[in-house]
Amino acid sequence: MPARRGNRRRPRRVLLALVLVTLTVPLLAALSPPATARPNPVSQARRPIVLDPELGLFDQFGYQPAYTRNVPTFDASNRPYIRSRSADPDYTAFVHTLRDGRWVRLDLLRWVRAAYPDFSATVSGAGSPDNRVVFDASDRAYTLLEIRLENGSARNLLLWSTDHGASWQVVTLPAGGVTSETFVGHNTFDGPPLLVIVRKEPDLDPYTRNRRRSLWVTLPRLENGTVVVPEPVLVSAHCLGNDGGSGDTSLAVSHGDSTEIVWTETTDRPALGGPTCVATFDRRTGTVGRAVIVARTLPGNDGHARPGICLDSQGYLHVLTGAHGTSFQYTRSLAAGTPYAGWTTPEPVLVNGWRSGKDDENESGRQTYLSFVCDRSDTLHIAFRQWRRHVDPCFFGANYGALSCQYKRAGGEWSDAQVVVVPPYAGYAVYMHQLTVDRRGRLYLAAACIAGPEVQARRAALARRRLRGGPLPPLYLRRMLLVPTAVGHTWRFATTADFAAGVSPPPEAAP
Repeated sequence: MPARRGNRRRPRRVLLALVLVTLTVPLLAALSPPATARPNPVSQARRPIVLDPELGLFDQFGYQPAYTRNVPTFDASNRPYIRSRSADPDYTAFVHTLRDGRWVRLDLLRWVRAAYPDFSATVSGAGSPDNRVVFDASDRAYTLLEIRLENGSARNLLLWSTDHGASWQVVTLPAGGVTSETFVGHNTFDGPPLLVIVRKEPDLDPYTRNRRRSLWVTLPRLENGTVVVPEPVLVSAHCLGNDGGSGDTSLAVSHGDSTEIVWTETTDRPALGGPTCVATFDRRTGTVGRAVIVARTLPGNDGHARPGICLDSQGYLHVLTGAHGTSFQYTRSLAAGTPYAGWTTPEPVLVNGWRSGKDDENESGRQTYLSFVCDRSDTLHIAFRQWRRHVDPCFFGANYGALSCQYKRAGGEWSDAQVVVVPPYAGYAVYMHQLTVDRRGRLYLAAACIAGPEVQARRAALARRRLRGGPLPPLYLRRMLLVPTAVGHTWRFATTADFAAGVSPPPEAAP
């Protein structure tokens, strides 16, 4: 018979389970063969970064950069701005930027405390998809923060700056999970970015039996030296959620007086995939046009499957569905600048990389957590967690989660998946990765890696936290920022010189 609520033996059982997990972590680490002991899975010219379970990034690679290791964004002079991040998933405090070849800290919390004297802590401040600084066409800066007050309540904030982050003004935003449009290659807007808000409603979604989620948008505007936030407009009453979890891509792209929004709906037929929809937000009237189904997300009703949208230099819209262990689906608008003139037939992005058995000739593509940008030559780039099995010598052919990339040149086909990072353990791995592009079209890939027994140890720590309270356990382990090399589509650790080389005009001439 199940123990009744209040049974005194339950804490003992939980404690015993935690002890067993703690004891098994080192054993699992010893049994899981380290990635560095395996032959390289690809040719020397395309060597990935292979993480050692016993070494940190400095000990293994000498990587200890002066910049904070998070996703960069860029102002009109192509100077980088990086929100601070540590292993703590909640804490952020400053923005790193480059001035005269040196990294300078721009304080955030001073301005938050001035607006909210009862400020207690930042919430999920280090994680995607709301940890970027966003610039408008007039080089005003914006960044999102969720904070907790001393009484335990939470607030969503928009911080904005007219002096490149030297000072910030604070605006309170509506409740819900808030993300903003971000720069993904060719989208432009003057004024604050469009905000996408996902809210958990009190009733249940009939298709998922979880709390129903609704999708809203609002376009803040500049008015008399401040930012005014209009009431959000409903886009979908049955949104999948688009939480992402890992990976990060913009849910909106702006051009002229229009912003295209992408999201996925829940469905009563999940085996056929969840409808991935696009609609136009009119920036002049504040209204949302009709939704168009452009592709279907597999599996349906899975909150990991966050879609993404990009705009190329010709104005064509490119959409990728999310996925959770299946292939992303890709489609493009048939006309520039509008989702209402038709779309290409959706096509799978990846069809290989995973086999059920060593001798199985049938392969499938298994992708999760999309990050998506378009460079200046209109080449599309994606980063994702790829499940790989029996296709390379890593971990003796066992299933593992790699951080991988693909690209699609204008008018071409999707490339094969390129492994960027091999995790330190077989089995589960997650990277919290974010792909971005600077004003010159150069790529940057921010990532961290937690894998294998480290994930189990964190789950045990979360269980202890539910019993006893306290801060969240570390999540952003092995934080890194990567740039592509000139040969072989491989990646390496970014240096300060990489950022400095892209600044234009020279730093001494910039404000």
